Amino acid sequence: MDDNDITIMNLPTCKNSRLYYYQGNFYHPLEGVSIELKQRIRFKIAQFKKENAAMFAADRAHPDYKRVVQLFDEQMEKFAGKS
Repeated sequence: MDDNDITIMNLPTCKNSRLYYYQGNFYHPLEGVSIELKQRIRFKIAQFKKENAAMFAADRAHPDYKRVVQLFDEQMEKFAGKS
């Protein structure tokens, strides 16, 4: 958890499980999520993006912005270099 992240909703999947927004990306657990909960997550993301459109656009336009996949790839490269 970071001081700059924003919790959108707590999830009933496991203890301390939540949907949150951080620097232009949304994060939530992928395991143990029912179809109904996935629908609620999609709705909450759409609602958050609508209510915070200016912040969301500014975060995505920032030169340091990276998509989740890019962040993951960077971490995998870092770990691969250490083996």
